[in-house]
This record gives sequence, structure tokens and C-alpha cells, in this order.
Amino acid sequence: MKTAQNVAGFLGVVLGVIPLLQYLVTGRIGLWSLVVGDAPALPWAYPAVLLVAAVIVVVVADRREKAG
Repeated sequence: MKTAQNVAGFLGVVLGVIPLLQYLVTGRIGLWSLVVGDAPALPWAYPAVLLVAAVIVVVVADRREKAG
């Protein structure tokens, strides 16, 4: 479970936090532009959804680890 937390945390930072900060500063979404193109309808939504999913995975894995 610790590996899942580490991977989710890493992906959350690299594909969630950094692109959101980059979007706030420059208006671009970094690595996401390779996946969704240069001008998606809601460019901030992709990194935001991934960030929320990463947080959920980390919390669920932590609670499972503590429970048993």
C-alpha cells in the first residue's frame, strides 16, 4: 500500500499541482497539452481531476494501512 501512496503522491504533484500552478502563471498546462492538445475546453480540469483522484488514493491507502 505504501507504494500506491508514493505513486499517487508523485503523480498528483507532477501531473496535478505543477500543471495547475503553471496554468495560473502562464495559461498553459504543461505535459497535459501532449495528451489533450493545445486548446482544450477546460484546460485546468484535467490536472484538477487527477489531483483529486491522487488525494483520494492516498487517503484510502492510508486508512486501509491503519485499519489492518
